[in-house]
Amino acid sequence: MAIPGLNWLPGVRRWHAYNAAIRVEWACHALQTSDGSWVLVDPIAGPEDLGWNASGRPGVAAVVATNGNHERAALEWERETRVRLCAAPGSGLDSPAWHRLPLGPGWQDDWVVEDLTGGGPGEVALRIPGMALVVFGDDVVNLAGRSLELLPDRYCTDPARLRESIRRLVDAPFGRAVFAHGDPIEDGASRRIGSLLR
Repeated sequence: MAIPGLNWLPGVRRWHAYNAAIRVEWACHALQTSDGSWVLVDPIAGPEDLGWNASGRPGVAAVVATNGNHERAALEWERETRVRLCAAPGSGLDSPAWHRLPLGPGWQDDWVVEDLTGGGPGEVALRIPGMALVVFGDDVVNLAGRSLELLPDRYCTDPARLRESIRRLVDAPFGRAVFAHGDPIEDGASRRIGSLLR
C-alpha cells in the first residue's frame, strides 16, 4: 500500500505546506524500505484529502527528526500509531517517546545517518545510496525564489564545523537531494551543494 502524497520518485513521497509561524514552506518525506514499510522524515500533518488519518497510515516503521527543531507532528504519529520516534544525540528530543538514532551506516537497509555537527541541535542527514539520495533537515535549504543556501550562521551552533560536515558529506557524490525547506534537486546535488562552500 502506498503512502499518500506527491510521488517524487519510486520509494519517495513528499508533501509540503506553508508554515505561517516561521513564514516559510516546510516539507517532509516518506522513504520506503526494502521490506515495503516507510520511514517518515520530519513529518508534518497532511491535508485531509491525502488520507492522513489513524486508520489510513500504512506500514510506517519509524519517524526521524533530522534535528531538535523538527519534532513537528511526530508526537501525534506516536500517540495514534505507536510508531518509533528517532532523533540523533544532541537533538534535545529526550522524552521517553524518543529513541536514539545511531550515527553512521546500517541503521536501515544500506542507509547512512550522516552527522552534520555545527548546524542545528543534533542535525543529521539521511543518505540512501540505492537512490543516490540525501535527505536534509535545516542545514541546506532550497527555497523557491531564493538560491540554494546553507543554514545562516546565526542559526548554527558552530558555522565552521557545519561547513566541514557538509564538505565531508559531498566528498561522496550523490545526485539527488530533498530538503525540509525547499524544492528537491534531481541531478548533480552534491556538486551544487559543494559549490556553496567556496
